[in-house]
Amino acid sequence: MKNWIVAFFTVFACVWVVDIPSTVARQCPSKLPSHMFQVLDSLELGAEFRAFYFGASVAEGLPSSLDDGTVDFQHNMMLGLKPAAAWYPLDGLTFSVEAEARFAKPGWEEKTPKGFDFRLSQAIAEYDPGDYRITAGLQAFSFGTAALLDQRFVGLSAEYRTKLFNVSLFSGVTSRKFMRSVSNCMWMKYASDNIGWKTMSPRIWNNMVAGLTTSFKGIRPFRLMAMYLLSYPRELETLQSHAFSVEFAGPIVKRYLSFTFDAIGFLDHGNQFLPGFVMEMRARAGKKESAPRFKLGLASSFGESDEHRIMSPYENLSWGLIRRYSLYNGHVAYVGAAWPFVEHVKPFVHYYAQSFKLSSDDFEDELDMGLDLSIGDLYRLRMAYVAINLASDRQTSNAFYAELRIVIGE
Repeated sequence: MKNWIVAFFTVFACVWVVDIPSTVARQCPSKLPSHMFQVLDSLELGAEFRAFYFGASVAEGLPSSLDDGTVDFQHNMMLGLKPAAAWYPLDGLTFSVEAEARFAKPGWEEKTPKGFDFRLSQAIAEYDPGDYRITAGLQAFSFGTAALLDQRFVGLSAEYRTKLFNVSLFSGVTSRKFMRSVSNCMWMKYASDNIGWKTMSPRIWNNMVAGLTTSFKGIRPFRLMAMYLLSYPRELETLQSHAFSVEFAGPIVKRYLSFTFDAIGFLDHGNQFLPGFVMEMRARAGKKESAPRFKLGLASSFGESDEHRIMSPYENLSWGLIRRYSLYNGHVAYVGAAWPFVEHVKPFVHYYAQSFKLSSDDFEDELDMGLDLSIGDLYRLRMAYVAINLASDRQTSNAFYAELRIVIGE
């Protein structure tokens, strides 16, 4: 109990001194492009600061449980600073760079970050005169709910836009060092190397991907999108696959109830077809901004053995604040509620559960309960109590999570 009290008041004191509320851990896309300072007519600069703390009683279900089995309570902290610059030398032409310096305590020897490290988040040249766009460099390719694709690649993409539809082609190479499939984009220890479908070759040029996305605009307010993805890690034949996804989304009751549905299929290296789906529903109990909000999510991949699960290295469904339930877990569900009844303050509760064989012996769950504090897009803080394996037969891990995010810009 003493450890919990010390951890809580340490984080609270840091936030109080800075006096900057902040939030949402799962909002990984950068806020910088829309909030940078214009220092010259053709040059913009900005930065983002993030601080992350995770303190937990070590039990079953934590990715670090095996590493820290002799520790009763673990403290983990990470700091990150992301500077960004964008240069517009000609109309339609942009050169932009985002980097990230990270410090972790404790660091570890075999995986990054080793205490302190530095990496590029984005480095692109983009030409966008209006009807089409061409982008080259280190960039993120994403699709729909990102259940298939939300990943950084060094590559090339091109998009063509019309009034009725958009079509985009992309290709690139990647490595696990560029993974952004985590609830907290800075924090890799709890989300990467210990989960099988994250495995790729450490040689970036061996992990090739190519694909096509298209969206149809003729049925607004509904959205219809489709994607084809070729995954080709040359050293890992079992992860070579063709993936397909069709997404349909829109309102059921305008302003009150909406849905997103992704139908997914993989054709694996043995030419076996592996289907799956992801569905999310969102509801709002009133027109006011302060109305309670509710979420329901369901996801399934079908097959009765590890060999037949969805195995693409770019499968990116990331439900759960810490445990990270994904399509690799077979059948996953979550329910959530939030109530922004006071300006800048939003209490929330999320509960996730998974079972591959729909039986109690492989059942795992996570409860996240806390507060989101925010002032616009610039200042955000999330604090949460996290219980892993709360209703499972396994021993429960109790944890405290806090993430501070400050966008330094306009």
